[in-house]
Amino acid sequence: MIKGKATIQLFDEKTGEEVKELHEENMITNAVDTILNPPDYIEIGMDSDNDRSFNMLRDFVGNLADTAFRGVIVCRDKIPEDGNNMMLPWTNEEVGHAGISNTNTDTSIGTYNANESGRIENGKGYRHVWDFASDKANGEIGCICLTTKDGGTCGMHDTYWELSVGGIDLNSNSTGSFNKTYHTIVGRYINDSEFNNGLYKWFYMDRLSDGNVRLLGKQTRDGGIYEVLMFNPMAISVSNEKPYCGIISAKKVIELFPAAERISGSMYDNSYHHGSYYYDCNTTNSDYLPDEEKEKLRQNWEDDPQWLAYFPYVIGDKIHVVATARYHIHHYVFKLSDYSQISKTVIETDTILQNYGVGFKYEKISNSSPQYRWFYGAGVNGDYSNALSAFEWDDKYFVITKYPLINGSEVTSTNNYGQLRVFTKDGKSTGKVFQYVGDGTLSNMTAASFWGFYVDEKTNTPLILCDSCNIPYSMLALEIIKSGENYGRYRMRISMPTYSSNYMYTYGNLIKTDGVSLPLYIAPFYPYNNSGKHFFGFVLGIFKLCLTTINNLSEPVRKLDGQVMKITYDIVDE
Repeated sequence: MIKGKATIQLFDEKTGEEVKELHEENMITNAVDTILNPPDYIEIGMDSDNDRSFNMLRDFVGNLADTAFRGVIVCRDKIPEDGNNMMLPWTNEEVGHAGISNTNTDTSIGTYNANESGRIENGKGYRHVWDFASDKANGEIGCICLTTKDGGTCGMHDTYWELSVGGIDLNSNSTGSFNKTYHTIVGRYINDSEFNNGLYKWFYMDRLSDGNVRLLGKQTRDGGIYEVLMFNPMAISVSNEKPYCGIISAKKVIELFPAAERISGSMYDNSYHHGSYYYDCNTTNSDYLPDEEKEKLRQNWEDDPQWLAYFPYVIGDKIHVVATARYHIHHYVFKLSDYSQISKTVIETDTILQNYGVGFKYEKISNSSPQYRWFYGAGVNGDYSNALSAFEWDDKYFVITKYPLINGSEVTSTNNYGQLRVFTKDGKSTGKVFQYVGDGTLSNMTAASFWGFYVDEKTNTPLILCDSCNIPYSMLALEIIKSGENYGRYRMRISMPTYSSNYMYTYGNLIKTDGVSLPLYIAPFYPYNNSGKHFFGFVLGIFKLCLTTINNLSEPVRKLDGQVMKITYDIVDE
């Protein structure tokens, strides 16, 4: 049995005299067991010419003491000693953190003491030691937790994020032997004539009673929700007869609006649009359109909104779809078991909403004369056709609106990047926002788009998924932190940089998987196209900011300015 024993020592910086010393034992969380024992329908051992697979667990298991326990998080409050508490609760404040050696100037970070760390003499354990200078991690300490080396290096607090640290940028080479996004990729190429995986954005995965695996995804062309069944991965071989990721069936199970149609008369074959009313004219400037025609175009969209920006999410046994028209929030709820509709709520809002590029658009319909076909809305060829426009959480709606709030006032001339406005259940704007771009902590980012929403129900952890425009093809997952009635804070939970060399382009899509909760994630392996076939596969990865131990102190410790702290942690196998 693995156990952890911690020693916390405070010294006077000037005299070197010891001020306080505590010895504590801890509990091991379920994080390591969860990582080492994922659900059996996540196949991680296949090696064949028909798939790509890399088993992250081989490296993780190879030196568990170094990978899972080399980071430390110092917390203000105690954490309930429940094995499912594998992530730092949002109500807790991180006082300090430490992982690998670095030159970070973060005022809460400590230093890994490599000289005093290493294998314990009897060979049955490993010792990690961290030092905190007099100006680091000052404050009251009620709990000390171990985490991965990357988790300790970067920390989990919401006030600091810097890619160069390496703990969040999982692609950084500054994190030693644990320096890559640890993930397993499984899948195979499938001919488009059999199943075109390139059209789907997956959001849920589970196992059926017959052993087969069910996937739910939004189809990017027609906007419907599809059920795709795969062969039972535990009852197959690497043969072509029943290969992993072999498709049994694919069918549309939820249709919220008619499939997109090619814009009639358009000169371009890929011009599709959701909507019914068009206006033909000879100008490309909407200011010259008759006002009555503008209103018809707008009203057509509002009366029968053809949403593009929505992304389904699953909570419990229900599928939620929260979509927006110009002045209305539409909330559908369906049963996960049989896809029957449970409810539909339409809420009028007190401010205009935004549907990722929805507005006046036109398509050229003649080369011989300046003729154009105008519509209100947007074509379905852009990425916003798979984006999140709104979601419900904490009995509130978080919605992207047309104009951002700056200092409580709407700004009509500013692009709305990285912001969600908070509405009550009756459609009233609360004046609160969730916004992380431009707040001074994510200085490397200038704009981002929200793509999805996920809730880890064991801990009620809400994650907003988004891309980061200055880190191409990277997914970020931000945890909403509620402070009173304010939702404007976040904690970074994962950054998933992708590699062009192996085409793991996630586009902000995290799959909620029955049986898998934090600290594991499931992401779709981007459907790389090769001669009329797409790669159909998935990525199983580790949230490297997970808590692997919880060590509540028998009495709080207050570290003061002028004091240095040493934390010694022995991981032993008894």
